[in-house]
Amino acid sequence: MKILKEFRKRNCANRLNVNTRILCSDLYDDFYDLNNDLGHFYHILARSQDNFLAILRERHGQRDNDLNRSMKWVGQVALLITPKNTVSLIMGMNVYIPLHFSVCPSLIPFWSMFGIGLLIGIITLYWLTPTKDKSNNNKKNSSHIISGNSGLL
Repeated sequence: MKILKEFRKRNCANRLNVNTRILCSDLYDDFYDLNNDLGHFYHILARSQDNFLAILRERHGQRDNDLNRSMKWVGQVALLITPKNTVSLIMGMNVYIPLHFSVCPSLIPFWSMFGIGLLIGIITLYWLTPTKDKSNNNKKNSSHIISGNSGLL
C-alpha cells in the first residue's frame, strides 16, 4: 500500500507503460477498499465480542439466580426443621432442672423457663433486625453531612 502511494506521490507513473499504470491503479483501489473493509470488519468483530460477553454475563446471572433459588429452598427447609430440633433439645435434656417434679409437681417451672428463653429470643431478634425508622434517621443524617449542613447554624 505504501509503495503504491509513493508511486502516486513521485509521479513515477509516467515512466511505466499504460497497462502497468492501470494495473497499479487498480491494485491501489483494491488495497484501499480492502483496508476500509478490514476497518469495518474490525468494528463488527469488536461489537460481536461485546455481545458475546453480554450473553455470558446473562448466563452467569441466570446461574446465580438458580443458585439463590436453591439456597432459598434450603433455608426454608432449615427453618421448618429448627422448631422440631429446638423442642427435642429442650425435652431431651438430661440435666437437673431447678424446681423439678420432686420439688414442684406442676409444669409451671418448665413452661416459665421455656417462656423466658422465648422472650430472650424475641428480644434478640428485635435487637438484630433493622427498623425503618433507624434507616431513615441514618439517611437524614448522612444527607446533612453530604450537603454540608451540620444543623449548628
